[in-house]
Amino acid sequence: MRVVLAALLLCGLFGEAAPARTLEQIKSSGVLSACLPANVLPYSRRDSNPPGFQVEVADAVAKALGVSLEKQWVISHLQALRANCDLRLDVIAIPEAQGDTHLVLSKSYYRSGVALVSRPDRKLVDLAALSEHTKVAVQVSSVTAMVLGERHVGMSMYAFEDEMLQAVADGNADAAMVTPASAGYFNMQHPEHKLNISLPEDAAPQMSWNIALGLRRPDKPLREAIDQAIDKLVADGSMSSIYGRYGMTLPPPK
Repeated sequence: MRVVLAALLLCGLFGEAAPARTLEQIKSSGVLSACLPANVLPYSRRDSNPPGFQVEVADAVAKALGVSLEKQWVISHLQALRANCDLRLDVIAIPEAQGDTHLVLSKSYYRSGVALVSRPDRKLVDLAALSEHTKVAVQVSSVTAMVLGERHVGMSMYAFEDEMLQAVADGNADAAMVTPASAGYFNMQHPEHKLNISLPEDAAPQMSWNIALGLRRPDKPLREAIDQAIDKLVADGSMSSIYGRYGMTLPPPK
């Protein structure tokens, strides 16, 4: 699965190989293109059923615009830089976080961040419950590791989120700090080891953020059309249904 590694690999990368397209050009071509990780469920996966929530959201947005979806599968920095996608999914809605990607953010449609995950019997639902006596699985060299280190929390370092979640389920770690997407999907796949998931943003605001769609230098009509599509999909429950199929809930943005 290797969710976080691949997700960060693809985060906010757009090349400048071709000019951005306007809404009129997209409608004229009949196609909206989206960059999607090729093998990273629950985000997306080529030739998979289910295909991943990013594929389903991108398809729903394309339909709202009255066009079809063109999937551009990317698996490396180089491919993502060369891709000429119109759309990126699940983008952190902080302009400074986008660096030199030139992404324009849509309106935010849910809240995400780093989730604290633990077994139900441990009742670790907030950072205040962690101490030097708890063993928390974190990723090597992550912001989370820095935050917990400043709080003198006991930690165990891992490379991948699926390994961290399995360590909690097996009792080799008291808790883990992972993305809500990977935690929710783990619970779906392992109902016998269902874990508690919470976003401790009040205790560590730098570990939570809003999520939006990323557009490659859209014109004003395209930006407005994308925002209208988001409003529709949120209002009719489509967004919640899509993410819910992968074990996720969508807290409202702040």
